[in-house]
Amino acid sequence: MYRFCQGENDAIGAVFSEVYTELYFTAFRFTQNEKDAEDVVSDCFEKLIAISIERRQQIFIENNVELKSYLLVMIKHKSLDFLKVKKNRNSILASISSFWKRSDENEQLIRSENDHILLSLELLTEREKQIMRLSIDGYSIDEIKEELLISKKTVSNILHSARKKIKLFIEA
Repeated sequence: MYRFCQGENDAIGAVFSEVYTELYFTAFRFTQNEKDAEDVVSDCFEKLIAISIERRQQIFIENNVELKSYLLVMIKHKSLDFLKVKKNRNSILASISSFWKRSDENEQLIRSENDHILLSLELLTEREKQIMRLSIDGYSIDEIKEELLISKKTVSNILHSARKKIKLFIEA
């Protein structure tokens, strides 16, 4: 643990081997999917390695937090985030499919609708597209604010503007 706190990321390999199975089954309990559970565990170890040396020392040495406990909490939160994103995506897809009723008999209409959606997204600035993608992926306004290092009000304003542009284009 000391070597890891000093910046030696390879020192975490032994810990990974030791706790992987327990972390995997914890993630699996939430996700109910083997691949998703593996992804959650991998993401947590990537996030652990990305922690700065100063923060590592603060968490694990100064605050005397046990690594395994820390990882289990990370797994729980990452699994819940994963489920939230999955639910949000499914909800958005359901909304889109109910909004755009498609029939196999009218392929021309389907192509036209797809072109219409793609064109509406092209109306957005790069920043609006970036923030819309994060919102669609299930990030809250606070999470987007933290991710992009901008104010909460800016995120709200950009989301409002982007949604308004898309709505006006679709209704036209």
